[in-house]
Amino acid sequence: MTETVTDPKIAREVSKLLLSIGAVSINTKKPFRFVSGILSPMYTDNRLLISYPAVWKKIIVAYIYVLKKTKLLAHAEVLSGTATAAIPHAAVLASTLHLPMVYVRSSKKDHGKGNQVEGTFPKKSNVLIIEDLISTGASTKINCMAIREAGGVVDTCLAITTSTLHAFTETMKELKISLITLTDVQTTIDVAVETKRISEKERSIAESFLQDPAGWGRHMGFE
Repeated sequence: MTETVTDPKIAREVSKLLLSIGAVSINTKKPFRFVSGILSPMYTDNRLLISYPAVWKKIIVAYIYVLKKTKLLAHAEVLSGTATAAIPHAAVLASTLHLPMVYVRSSKKDHGKGNQVEGTFPKKSNVLIIEDLISTGASTKINCMAIREAGGVVDTCLAITTSTLHAFTETMKELKISLITLTDVQTTIDVAVETKRISEKERSIAESFLQDPAGWGRHMGFE
């Protein structure tokens, strides 16, 4: 139950696309602060994709390519987008592939029907989770548990990329699901160096964050 980059060529192409629109930013001198308080030299915002239709279309094509190559397309009966960032991708995929879709809120509504899963599907449907970014896997867990509570079967999550190396591993093992990604954080760093967006020194700094996310800011003297 670990991350799998299905196709190295696709991974590199997707990383180039994300870097080209600034969806992945790398700044070793002025790091980004996450909600958790952790400082990072890298920040990923795949929500930018919806503002770049030509690039977004290529990402959707990459999603579909991986769905077919892994045979997930033959297995999936419903797509489940994680709110909110993955909803646009799941919606376009569902429309293109003629599959039903639902999306999962981070928590149940406190009004109306109190839904957490928006949309519906038959009990025991095979539901594929669509994510944009995997960090610790916390949002994937919320999605997975809500779908299972609603009667769906979940064994796989398909995401665009990761922002960590291993932080999601235990979550995926706990959920007993496989994680498949179009690309990953290491590939993106490699591509950033090859395309001269960052130097070898900056690569070293970025990779040191991946080895110790919690302690990186203190070690680098930012706090």
